[in-house]
Amino acid sequence: MDLDPNVAPHESGVLRLYRLDTDSAEGAALRTALATEAPEAADLAAQAFGVASVDPWWLTLLPLSDIQDMGLHAYLAEGHDVPRDQLDAEAARLATLDGTLLIAQSRAFDGGDVTLRPAACLTPVLMLDSTRAPATARPLARAKVDPVAVTPPATAQPPQKAPAGKWMLAALLAAGLLVLTVAFLGTGG
Repeated sequence: MDLDPNVAPHESGVLRLYRLDTDSAEGAALRTALATEAPEAADLAAQAFGVASVDPWWLTLLPLSDIQDMGLHAYLAEGHDVPRDQLDAEAARLATLDGTLLIAQSRAFDGGDVTLRPAACLTPVLMLDSTRAPATARPLARAKVDPVAVTPPATAQPPQKAPAGKWMLAALLAAGLLVLTVAFLGTGG
């Protein structure tokens, strides 16, 4: 789908792909600011897109050499959730891209209702929609419960506790044995 420069109010799920000319001074400055998350990245991105403000959090700087093994098609499908049928339709255009891409998500433009006027360092490539139709909901089937009858014992008695005296006697005998053993070993006996 060709890139529409108009960002609709409350737009979401749209990705705009641009080729970033990193050989130009403006493109190199934008690349460096985005890569280092510099404070001036927002201002440089706003200038590059020709708008009042841009949230750089929603921009992805993508040197295509970094995803060479994966490929752009798979990166967009897995990393940005773009439907594969949409990517298949744009496969020829995606295959010809090289260099560095700048991917702008809808949320980069603060709710939309702006027209993008990209600077010379940004070449519009294409626009993708990662919005998906909601899945159809099915009501859950009622679980079949097979109740188990629990009957209390006929003569319910409280659990019996061991008498405290027996435990105390056992502890005293163990301590006494320990003292005798230490005394015996201490006298060399």
